[in-house]
Amino acid sequence: MKLNKKYTWAWILWIVGFGVIEYMAIKDKRKGDTLSEHVWKPIGTNHKGKKTAAMWVARGALIAFFTWIIPHFFKGIW
Repeated sequence: MKLNKKYTWAWILWIVGFGVIEYMAIKDKRKGDTLSEHVWKPIGTNHKGKKTAAMWVARGALIAFFTWIIPHFFKGIW
């Protein structure tokens, strides 16, 4: 398969952009700025008390995403 160079560069820039944003968020010591913290909030990580239905839906969506993305990348499964 031949890759389209325009998209290759676009994906590289996207990854670099993510890296820059995440680096800035890590250097900024305030809470709620990294990607992890943005994922932890809706799935209820570190949530004290009973998990809400929305948190369980978000957890299910995250599990479904990883159930799809891992074979997608490693096996070429769509």
